[in-house]
Amino acid sequence: PDVFQTPYQSAPLDLAAGVDDEFQDLEPSTSHFYKNRASKIEDRLDEIREMSLVDIATTICDCWNANRGTSVVGIDWNNGYSLETLQVVAMSLGPSGIATVLARLCSNYRHWTGGMPDLFLVRMKSKDSANPLLFQRFGNRVSDEAPAEKIENDFGEPSCQPLEGIDLSFLSSTCLECMFVEVKGPNDILSDKQKLWLNYLVENNITAKVFKINEAK
Repeated sequence: PDVFQTPYQSAPLDLAAGVDDEFQDLEPSTSHFYKNRASKIEDRLDEIREMSLVDIATTICDCWNANRGTSVVGIDWNNGYSLETLQVVAMSLGPSGIATVLARLCSNYRHWTGGMPDLFLVRMKSKDSANPLLFQRFGNRVSDEAPAEKIENDFGEPSCQPLEGIDLSFLSSTCLECMFVEVKGPNDILSDKQKLWLNYLVENNITAKVFKINEAK
């Protein structure tokens, strides 16, 4: 209760509450945000784990169309990735992977938004062994696309034309794979928080690696 006190908030007041600043690179305790709604969060994570890839893509599309333009922490409606790109990213991570990452962020959002790997790579593979690799262009940002058509909603207010999202027929002939990558230069080392993220991902069967860039000889 009372975590939303004005219509101008982009997040509940307890999202970053209950975090001790002394935790910089160590495993912190769970935040007030998680403790205040633990059962609901766990129920939703269980629902996500049971989703199919089609369910994931459809849910993202429905949420995008229902909430587009609403100010919310972590989402950039103007320069963020397009709906189609987010659908491909989510499907490549899969239901278990999505729940794994969300569980970490929900447990202590302020702490775990730092230390995540630099890159998220996606590979689309054809199920046809004679043509093993399939390349499809995605990765557009909202700003790269044509402006959304403006319409009026049921209340006569301006709104955006709903988007259909990606054509899911490709799933019948394509497999999606993903990998998190932390990039380090010649003199860089992993922080404790980066190590915790990498270990957490690997322990939960999500591919995560360190890419080391060496100086030319």
